Amino acid sequence: MNPSLRGAVNDLIARGAAFGLQGHTADRGEVCALAGDLGGRLPDWYGELLTSAPLCGMTLEVPTGVFEWDDHRGMHELTHIVYWLPPLLIRSECMEGHPGMALLERGYVCVAGNDGGDPFVLSGAEGDDPPVYFIDHEAGGDADALLGHGRSAVAPSLSELLRKARPIEGGGPE
Repeated sequence: MNPSLRGAVNDLIARGAAFGLQGHTADRGEVCALAGDLGGRLPDWYGELLTSAPLCGMTLEVPTGVFEWDDHRGMHELTHIVYWLPPLLIRSECMEGHPGMALLERGYVCVAGNDGGDPFVLSGAEGDDPPVYFIDHEAGGDADALLGHGRSAVAPSLSELLRKARPIEGGGPE
């Protein structure tokens, strides 16, 4: 696994553990089945990440890079609340749901989600520490519309997203 990504994961897990917040690791058999179901689109390094770090089921607060003025709080950065998906939910998002099915055709794998039904995706074709994108599921029904009008970069790399993320209490999907 990419050393920068491994370091970011270890730091995130340590930050969460300090407050008793962590997810769980994925079962190797589940990850192997998922990789087969996704037709080779799940990067090997991502499968290794899921089986070696307790990320599955974690709830994270991730800065968006967008700031707004609030009369009570002053200028502040908006955040996404992200639920890191375990293999069964990755499979469901990518193979049964919108927009996951359309995005999988283009090599994007849903790795996290939010309460609004919008996925956070990455593509193994973009390297071993790829950008992470937020997809607005209302941008369209096909991959062209979703990627052209509904995709926004949350972080230029997964390691940067994990470095910026703050583990929080939450009841994400399991």
